[in-house]
This record gives sequence, C-alpha cells and structure tokens, in this order.
Amino acid sequence: ARVLLLFYRGCTEHFRAAVQPKLLYFFSCFLSSSGQWEKKLIFVRLIFIWLIFSRLTRPVPDVRIKINSFDGKFTGEKNKYLSFIKDYNPKVLIVVCTQSWPFDWVMHKLNDMDCIKILYTHGYSGLMKHYPIIKDIIHLRPRALKYHWHWMRYYKNAYKYIAQFDLVTYLSENNISVWYAKKHNLCNGEILVNAVENMFFVNTAYERVKVESAREEVKFIYVANYDSNKNQKFVLEAFYQSEIKNARLIFVGSKKNSYYKEVVELNSKLEREYGKRQIDFLYNQPRESIPDLLRDSDVFVCGSIKEEYP
Repeated sequence: ARVLLLFYRGCTEHFRAAVQPKLLYFFSCFLSSSGQWEKKLIFVRLIFIWLIFSRLTRPVPDVRIKINSFDGKFTGEKNKYLSFIKDYNPKVLIVVCTQSWPFDWVMHKLNDMDCIKILYTHGYSGLMKHYPIIKDIIHLRPRALKYHWHWMRYYKNAYKYIAQFDLVTYLSENNISVWYAKKHNLCNGEILVNAVENMFFVNTAYERVKVESAREEVKFIYVANYDSNKNQKFVLEAFYQSEIKNARLIFVGSKKNSYYKEVVELNSKLEREYGKRQIDFLYNQPRESIPDLLRDSDVFVCGSIKEEYP
C-alpha cells in the first residue's frame, strides 16, 4: 500500500513525532467503519500495518521540493512535485493544510488522481467571516487591504477543491474551518480530537496537601513559544500582582527571541517594583521533557490573546 504525505517543512518534526501515527490510525478507523468503505477494509488495515512496519524497520524517504513564497503565493518546482505524485501512484494521498504549496499546487489536479484523497487541517489562518476591506480603504491600510483581498479571493473558491477530498479532518468543532465547511455544505469532514495527556486533569497541589512531606511551594507553568500572541507579559504581570506567597512561575518556550528578551526585561522591572519572586525562563527544552515538567507542576496557566485549542 502506498501512502503519500504532502506537507511543508515547518511542520515536519511535529507531524512525524506527534501527528502522523495518530492521524493514520484515525484514518484507518474512519475508512474501515464507514459504510462506503466496507470493501476497502482489508486494504486500510494493510496501510496501518505498513506504517508501523516502516517506522520500525526503515526511515520514510523524504522528497525535497524547492519553493519560494511571497504574499501567500508559491513558485518553484511545481512540475517536479506533480510528476513525483504521478510516478509514485499512491493509493492514499494525504495533503497537510490549505494555504500551503502542497495544497495550492495540487488542488487543480485532484479530479485526475485515482486514489483516496485526505486533507488534514489545523485551521485556516487567512479565513475571516467578514473581511474589513472598506475599513482598510478608509483608514489607508494598503498592506492590510492586500492581505485581506488575497485571502478573501482564495477562500471564495477553495471550498470547490476541498469538496474533492474523500476526507477532511478538523481539530475542533469551534474552528473557523468547520464554519466554512457548513457554509458551503461540505459533508466530507470529521473532527480529529485534539487530545491531551491525563496529567492535565490531575490536581497535584490538592493531592500533595494530603501528604505530610508535601512541599509548600505551588508551581505555576506556562508552556508556549515566546510570542506576543502567547502573551507571557500578561501572565508575568498577573503573577506579580497576585502577591501569592510560596509560589513559582515557570515559562517553557522553544527558543530565545526578541519577545523573550522583552519578557526578561519586564521581569527585572517588576522585581524592582514588587520584590523578588521565583520565576524560571526555560528554552530549548526537548519535547520529551515537557510531560515531566507538567507532572511536577500544580497549575497550568495560559495567557494567549487568541487560542483556538486551549
């Protein structure tokens, strides 16, 4: 069985480590349980067995495509990309995300592909229910106008190609992509639940007070990239203003950047105003260390300005 995954470089590590095995298992369950796929049951099981076997015995080969991106449009080795798909002749084609070259370059060829076609999405960032075109013009915002105009035209027709997939996955019922599907009467979607570890539902602080050796310090933790949308500054200010005694706040981000430096500088300012507090700024933490950090903490906090999957 040939399963072809098409995704852009930015999601490669996360997709391989976390999404790919769950996604393929979900697809196998969905296709084998759906009435229209009853005759495909044996084939789907073979796909899943092939996936497990290939992950254990040899690495999945990568095919690199040169692309250039500018203002939401892609140029590059499009013909090489389409030729590879044709020559590979997959039984299952999995495309990751709209607004990406894997989707944009293949969408006009979907009807020519004789295979099961699956679109995995995690939100349509350029989609809006109402585009503020008039406001952009009135307030002389040319860059915003260009951005909104491009994505308004993009999603005016995108549903026609999304409809050609046998299955489209969404991470949440509340995502705007589900609204878009309902608006255009698309019936090929399923919710791929965005599950979390059981440790999120265990109140460790409450459990520790039952033990004689319980520590007095309460640990607050925020795991997110250092970013203005993730809004670590807001969490930091709230922590200082709360005046909670015997508490520690732990930030865990992927790497240092300009926003990280701003948060550290703000911490120095707040420390002078409120007094020293226990604050840890962690970065470059391997993904495998996150469960242990969460398990050793008491309260998970989130300060995002926008967070679709809290």
